[in-house]
This record gives sequence, C-alpha cells and structure tokens, in this order.
Amino acid sequence: MKGITLDELFSNSSNEKGDVTKGFFTDKYPDGYETKLNFEKHLMDQKQKGGRSNWRIIHIQSFFENAKMGKRMIRMPQEILEDGEKWMWCRFNIGKVTQNLKIADGGGMHKFIMDYALGKVKVTYDLKDLLSEETSQS
Repeated sequence: MKGITLDELFSNSSNEKGDVTKGFFTDKYPDGYETKLNFEKHLMDQKQKGGRSNWRIIHIQSFFENAKMGKRMIRMPQEILEDGEKWMWCRFNIGKVTQNLKIADGGGMHKFIMDYALGKVKVTYDLKDLLSEETSQS
C-alpha cells in the first residue's frame, strides 16, 4: 500500500480555496437552495410587501450583484425577527462606505447567504442571470 503525503492529507480535493460554483435551483442541481418556482413565488411576495419603492427586491438584487463581483461581507449576516418575519442583515464594503442590505428569509436565501458568507459558494450569476436560467422543469 502506498503511503499518504502531508499535501494529500491537508489539501481539499475539490479546491484549495473552498470556492465551489454551485447552482441555485434544486430543479437542475440537487444540492441547490430552492426550486425555481418557489424562488419566483418568494420574489413576487417580496415585491408585493415592498410597496411602490420595491426596496425588498432591490436589496436581493444588490446582494447577488455584490456576490457575483466577489465582494466580501464585512461580518457574518445578522439574523433578526421583526414583525413576525425573519430577516438577515448583510453588510458589504463599497469603497469607503458600508452597504447594508436587509433580506427576508425564504426562497433558499438564508442558506445561500450563509454559504456565501462562509466562502462555501462562488457566485457567477446575478439575479437577472438566475431568473433567466432554464431548469429541467421549465
């Protein structure tokens, strides 16, 4: 039997940095975060609750744009419960200012945000790319 080297023992076989490009929709990727239909329902629900300003969708869109650009979060997302709804505060450095994004839990976003914050996923798509992605059930 061949002996194991220290490099083999301490290296991550998939990728040294832990970056994994992972599909979002479980329709196409079994280890994804949510079905496309449920994610779309979540977005429509957020649009209705956001009113005319549509700020809830803008915050989700901004999160995906930041993630696609590989921007680092300043700290771990903070989970809060407000008016019976679960939220996550996500903070990014944008130049010399901080961008605070308040994102409602649902549509697979909680796990996705946590995986991004922990460096478990490398995002190669923004919200527009994600919604135009075809799935096996589309």
